Amino acid sequence: YYQATVTPTVVFNGKPKTGGGYVVHAQHFYNDYMKDVEPALKETSEIELQISAEGDADNMYLSAEAIRLGGFEDHLRLRMAIVENGIPYEAENGMFYHEKVVRIMPGGAEGIAPVDGKLTYKAEIPLAEYRKQLNDGLDAYEYAYSNATGKDFHFPMRPIGPQSLQFIAFVQDDNTKQVLQSAMVSLQPTAAALEAVRAQEAEAAKKDANPKKAGEPAAKSPEEAK
Repeated sequence: YYQATVTPTVVFNGKPKTGGGYVVHAQHFYNDYMKDVEPALKETSEIELQISAEGDADNMYLSAEAIRLGGFEDHLRLRMAIVENGIPYEAENGMFYHEKVVRIMPGGAEGIAPVDGKLTYKAEIPLAEYRKQLNDGLDAYEYAYSNATGKDFHFPMRPIGPQSLQFIAFVQDDNTKQVLQSAMVSLQPTAAALEAVRAQEAEAAKKDANPKKAGEPAAKSPEEAK
């Protein structure tokens, strides 16, 4: 899409920027990138993005809808990503923790095309499928890296999990690659998942309030006490 030939490749609204280097270069690149970011943050958009992301023990429930008076042209796309935060990995450039690492792109990297001028997405993603996709990719990387270097390589930690995930959606012009609007939310537990957690916490609180010592006989009911 961006015709990238090296990693990392940095692009702002379709315009490539210089990137890479070591951790000592981070402040320099940050200052340079903010020259593009700050003006963009001040721009207004006629597009509204409404998104939500919930999860329970088994699934992620995602939805996104872009709204604009007059609808959307065929060259616009709704793209989405599930990103993970706080990933510990000692990279060769000196970075130890990594934020907003893209794990999957719901709807595909090609994005969602307008249907009758509307841009919408709604899906239920099984967490088991999500984890398998990530682990398969990490397995493939470990195998390729080990073969290329002649050293046995394994990631010290695999993906952290739903509690560290965020859902990002953005509307992009495929002609100019400009991002016209974006939104981000953290993955939240569903109402049912919250209720289950509260029930577990209440049960644990009861046990803490009435601890039973090993070998202690069960308490007698009022009728037995008589």
